[in-house]
Order: sequence, then structure tokens, then C-alpha cells
Amino acid sequence: MNKNTDKFNVKSFNQKGGITAGVVNISNSKPQRRMNDQVGESLKSKIPKQAIIKIMSALGDEEADTFAYDIKNWMIENGYQNVSDVSLAAFSHSLTGQGIRAINDNEYEIHVYRSGN
Repeated sequence: MNKNTDKFNVKSFNQKGGITAGVVNISNSKPQRRMNDQVGESLKSKIPKQAIIKIMSALGDEEADTFAYDIKNWMIENGYQNVSDVSLAAFSHSLTGQGIRAINDNEYEIHVYRSGN
């Protein structure tokens, strides 16, 4: 928006004191995935600690990128020593969630797709 020319109306309902904000932030925020015990246990059960691990997140999806870095940091903190930096990939738009791809017995890819929310 161009703040010099764009005009809009803001209505406040059930406001308790104060004045309606002069700045309105509009966002399409969606829930953020986070590392938790369930995700960690799943990774531990599927990927050996000595494996070479490449983590890829969905290109253009900030939430997926943040979650991919959460996974990377968790893996390093939990003794995985061959974890690459997160790279971006153009996955199919229909893919959501995350997945693990075994390249061979010692090399794995973790794909972090759109959240689906």
C-alpha cells in the first residue's frame, strides 16, 4: 500500500479503553511447526546418527524454512554430525508436511514441505 494515497476504514468492536490503532497490521499468519519429542523420536528411529543428512525446505515458504532450521539444530544438538545446511527446493505444490528419503543406508534427505494449514 502507498500510505500517501491508499485509504481504508477500521472498525473496532468490543474495545475496552484506549483508541483504535493508527497502524493496522494485516497478516495471513498460519500456525508454526516446531520441533517436539514426537518429531525427534521419529527422526531417531529412522535416521542413524552417523548418516549423511541433507535438509531441504520448500522454496518461498518462510514457515517451512524455519522448521527446517529447527530440525537441523535439533539434530546437531542430539549427536548427528553430518548434517548439511538447509537448502531450498521447488517441491510439488500438492506436498505438505515433511518426509524422509533414504538415498542409501548412510545418506538421507529430510524434505520440509508447506505446512498444509
